[in-house]
Amino acid sequence: MEPQSSSNRTVFATVWAQIMRWRRREIHIRICRNVLSRMRKSIARSYEEHGGLLLGSIQNSDHQIVVNVETYIDPGPSARKSTIALYMDYDYQVALLKVVRSFHPDVHYIGIWHSHHSNGATYLSAEDIRYFQDIVQDDQYKLDNFLALLVTERDFSYPSAFMFYKDRSDYDEIEVNHKVIRDCNFPMEDLLVKLEDLAIVRWK
Repeated sequence: MEPQSSSNRTVFATVWAQIMRWRRREIHIRICRNVLSRMRKSIARSYEEHGGLLLGSIQNSDHQIVVNVETYIDPGPSARKSTIALYMDYDYQVALLKVVRSFHPDVHYIGIWHSHHSNGATYLSAEDIRYFQDIVQDDQYKLDNFLALLVTERDFSYPSAFMFYKDRSDYDEIEVNHKVIRDCNFPMEDLLVKLEDLAIVRWK
């Protein structure tokens, strides 16, 4: 019986070490400068919550998770907005996502950003957390991680960032020194900006 017990301990130690290694992975967020600028402009024009679907890529390894935020899709012309809530136009966003991915199949839906600049809340609400957990754990969401960006002020340097996991029920807040702003321009950015401008006019 002793060899079996020793073997079990070895297996347990190996599994536990792997779990701890994955939990200790550093998370790095890299976002295009013009995307941050677009976020600032959009919330400066609204006294209600704003946001959108984040598009880009997520690379996982044993030691780190690297997220590249290339652009975002606006909430849509039929989005319902208030100072305390945002319900995005899902049909519009899915249709536009399909168009974007038909030209750029390496770009994925990787998360959501939204603002609390209209109500002053500096944290994710319980409803936000449940919503993001439901998305990442849904079988239709194909990635292992989901990024949530939260903007709390009209004039900001970088949103608060949170990582949700398909295989975990908790989430992590990402440290400030792991957030990078880079110069890049998604090929369809001009089109997405124009569509957002049209949607903003419709909300007014």
